[in-house]
Amino acid sequence: SVKRGATTVLEPSALGIRTADADLTDGLKFVGLDTRQVHDEYTTTTGRRLKHEYTGSENTFHLQRKASRLDLVVRVSDDGVAYRYVLPEQPWATVLGEASEFAVPTGAANFLLPYDNGRSDYESAHVRTPEKGVEYGYPSLFNVKDTWLLIGESDVDGRYGGSRITYDGVKYRLTLPDPLGGSQSGNDSSD
Repeated sequence: SVKRGATTVLEPSALGIRTADADLTDGLKFVGLDTRQVHDEYTTTTGRRLKHEYTGSENTFHLQRKASRLDLVVRVSDDGVAYRYVLPEQPWATVLGEASEFAVPTGAANFLLPYDNGRSDYESAHVRTPEKGVEYGYPSLFNVKDTWLLIGESDVDGRYGGSRITYDGVKYRLTLPDPLGGSQSGNDSSD
């Protein structure tokens, strides 16, 4: 879950990943934690500002199920929260699915981009009422009381397929790009 002050922006949501070698979506045991402060500086080529700084904290939760390990890396800053899965003992894995979901509080205003508009582009009008079973692309924007929640994806570099979210009537679940399963991944899984 994620809170901003007294506002719950994201209710408890499942996390985890299934690979051809292991199901790391349940039965995980917490085996350790590493914490560090992060300060990054980078430059972009366009925009109102070209030089950017990022300051936040990073917690790596070491989890294990039988002989398989999963690291959940969570970054928190004044601007938001991000997470990433890392399979510390595997340089490559075939990802079959994720348990990742986003439980947006009931009553939040939605600004969603339908994924399948028949043209394979991002030129659709945003919708305000989600439909069960419909896939939505990123960014997905929600207004929860006094806080804005933006669900997006970053660091998509070819090692892991871009995803989308599907509304199941209660929560938004991460959907992998190939419905038949299988996504080759380097050490990192998703953001």
